[in-house]
Amino acid sequence: MNLVMIGGAICGTGIVLILLALFPTEPHLSSAITRLYGPGPGPDQPGGSGAVSRLGRTLARRAWFSERVRAPRRDLELIGKPVSEFFGEKAVLAGLGLVFPFLMTTLMTAAGMSLPLALPAIAGPAMAALLWWLPDVDAARRASESRREFDKAVSSYIDLVAMERRGGTGAAQALEVAAQGGSTWAFVRIRQTLERARWSHTSAWQALAELAEQVDSPPLHDLADIMALSGEDGVGSYETLRARSRSIRNAELTAEQTRAHQANEQMVIPVSALALVFVAMLGAPAVMRIAGGS
Repeated sequence: MNLVMIGGAICGTGIVLILLALFPTEPHLSSAITRLYGPGPGPDQPGGSGAVSRLGRTLARRAWFSERVRAPRRDLELIGKPVSEFFGEKAVLAGLGLVFPFLMTTLMTAAGMSLPLALPAIAGPAMAALLWWLPDVDAARRASESRREFDKAVSSYIDLVAMERRGGTGAAQALEVAAQGGSTWAFVRIRQTLERARWSHTSAWQALAELAEQVDSPPLHDLADIMALSGEDGVGSYETLRARSRSIRNAELTAEQTRAHQANEQMVIPVSALALVFVAMLGAPAVMRIAGGS
């Protein structure tokens, strides 16, 4: 009876956690438009209003949690995910991983299958630990894709700046005019950065250098250095900018070829496994006849 009560309590907790994870909520406005209008909610802002975000905010207020759990704030800011939502996802996934083995063991026991109690006690914490790190892996992957997308946009932006400079436009004005040449989220971030720099009386290249540090974009940092030298010393920058743009595209092409080669290598294993299974299916009857004849 005690085992049944414990299993029922665990199942109820699992159902509650699943409902918290899957309950539909209205998206927060700042999270929905972050890719178009700049970075998402800051690390200390409340973020979304869903159940997962509320759970994350509750955990973040606990000193024992905030002191031990660190969020990849730069990656989260880049992909526009609030820290509270990140913490909430980690807690819900870890809870699901902890409860799922107990739930399955209870269901199998009720169905008449005998399973050792040590199995869920070992599998539960292991699955919880694995799912606990899943949001970190997802944030790192999405941030890496966003940085590649940003660097591609910066390559086009450098070409636009080079054409403006070739036409005789000043360094700061060339940066602002070229930023109007795109509508992607990367160009929007650059435009917003330059507008804030103009209103705060900060040099455009210094603002771009700070943005490059936030996004972790070496091409944009190189552009800021080139334009700083061009703006302060009055030296030409057209050829330097075009050379930097070509090097960025060549590096991106090499990276794409490497990723394609890795994808092809990864496809060899499943294709080989399918071929072995097919050969085994064709050869199994003959082997069985030979074995039966002997």
